[in-house]
Amino acid sequence: MPREDTMRFPRILLPTLLALATLPACYGTVVLEGEDAETDTATDDAGDGATDGAPTDTTPPDDGADVEPDVPPAAYALHEWGVMLMNGEGGASMHGPSPDFSCAIPAKPVLYLYADETIAPLTIAVDFASGGSTDVWPEIPMGPRVVWENLTLRPGPCTTTPFPNPWDDDRWEETMCEACDLESCVVPGAACLDYTNAGGETTVADLLFYTGTLPEYRAPLSATTRVINDPAFVDRIELSIENPTPRTVEDVWFVYRQATDTCIDPSACSVVSADLAWAHFDRVAAGSTLDERLDIVHVEAAVDETGFPVEPLDLPEGWRALPAELTERLVARGLTAAEAAAFQRNWDTIFFGLLGSDSVWSEPFYRDGSALIYFMSREDYDAQLPLAATPPPAETVRVGMIYQNLP
Repeated sequence: MPREDTMRFPRILLPTLLALATLPACYGTVVLEGEDAETDTATDDAGDGATDGAPTDTTPPDDGADVEPDVPPAAYALHEWGVMLMNGEGGASMHGPSPDFSCAIPAKPVLYLYADETIAPLTIAVDFASGGSTDVWPEIPMGPRVVWENLTLRPGPCTTTPFPNPWDDDRWEETMCEACDLESCVVPGAACLDYTNAGGETTVADLLFYTGTLPEYRAPLSATTRVINDPAFVDRIELSIENPTPRTVEDVWFVYRQATDTCIDPSACSVVSADLAWAHFDRVAAGSTLDERLDIVHVEAAVDETGFPVEPLDLPEGWRALPAELTERLVARGLTAAEAAAFQRNWDTIFFGLLGSDSVWSEPFYRDGSALIYFMSREDYDAQLPLAATPPPAETVRVGMIYQNLP
């Protein structure tokens, strides 16, 4: 199926999972560009049931869905993306999508299906290796297993059931409603899914969505940073990334940002200056440590007599290029251009944006400071969130990313 918005059946892609935040137990290691990559089978070094690492082969695999024995593939494609958020603080203080937010959240994994003919009945299921779901669409019971049974898959476009409205019930008061924000995830060309629950109510959707917690997952990389102030030259940041796992981790971005704002009130804060540092590493070899020293770039906006900016910050070209670099690699791993664009609509500001202290209201996952952004290995993805489809798709691609804040 074509890679653009009008794509139909043959081509598929699956998730992109990223990791956020950090705790000592949620770290791993990176490899310098140009080092020899090593590829090994995922192992559980910690003995906690979690596997670590990232894929070294960017060719999208086509056999990622578990199926019932002897059920032949059907003529549809399955695509998924998402972000693994790593939390080092625990509890609800990270403003995750659930008060149960701890260690890792597979945030907004979205599944798209594509077909040129009607397929029914279809069952799609995802299991959590630990923890369980906290938000889904179409709505089904929560728990360690997310399963939509007796789906009807048919070619689109279709008139879909409206996504949940946070102001129609009290769930907004209890937890962040990620399902309420799925409009930004919709892509052209996705097939229609009809789901009827036990009460006879039918939801028509053009995507499937789930999120939850994976409290036992441990990220493959760990990192530390130290800012060095040099009044005679330029401030720098010392970065050390460690990869204790037996697998190379590919495409690792390091970003550092520290924004200064001016506030009218706690919910209206404009950024007036920022310190930035960034780097991309092709790979971080298995069992290696990467030490790097990066210059910090300082940028300031012109301000009026009250101290508020009169024009946007003039960001460095290298920083502005980061979203395009990530998009290119998302597509290389199997996402269509439309799906990569949907991914960026949801995560670009969190990964590479500059926000004031009012971001707690607009982008609760945003953090100043240092972070690692890298692809989750296919082995980890399949181990932590096993996918089962009956009948199975003719092609399946899973792409995962980790967004990991550093202390």
